[in-house]
This record gives sequence, structure tokens and C-alpha cells, in this order.
Amino acid sequence: MTEERLWQQLRDILKEVRPQAPHSLLGLDDDIVERLGLDSLDMANFAVEIQYGFALTVESAQVAELLTLRTLGAFILQQMSLSAPAES
Repeated sequence: MTEERLWQQLRDILKEVRPQAPHSLLGLDDDIVERLGLDSLDMANFAVEIQYGFALTVESAQVAELLTLRTLGAFILQQMSLSAPAES
């Protein structure tokens, strides 16, 4: 998965979680919570959607610490590489 595709998928998830937020203003290094006005319930829903979307186990507290698309994307890529089956 390319980083660009990953960031777009995260943006799509955010649009589902908070449809009325100004998503077009969200840059890769912007604070997601601050820019989109997410509350704790939104963050919990975001974590759940990330779990389903990327087949990862992610706690909402982890997502809350990764406040930008760039850092969240790096975390997801790292988790995906850790959970990938080892080659024989």
C-alpha cells in the first residue's frame, strides 16, 4: 500500500466518522482532533474503523496519541509490517 493510498483511506474513514467536518482543510501534519473538532466518541469510532479498515488491533488511546495523518499512517504501516506473515 502506498502512503498516498493510506492517507486517502484515513481521510475516507474520518469522513465517515465526522461527515460535517472540514476535511478539505486537513493537511498531513495537522492535528486531526483540533482541525476537525473530534471529541472522544469520534476518536473511539475512528479507532474502530481503523481496526476494520486495516485489519489491525488499535486502541482509541493509541489513535489519540497519533494526532496527524502522517504519524497515524506511519503507525499503521508499521503495524501492518509486524502482522505480515513471515516469508519462508
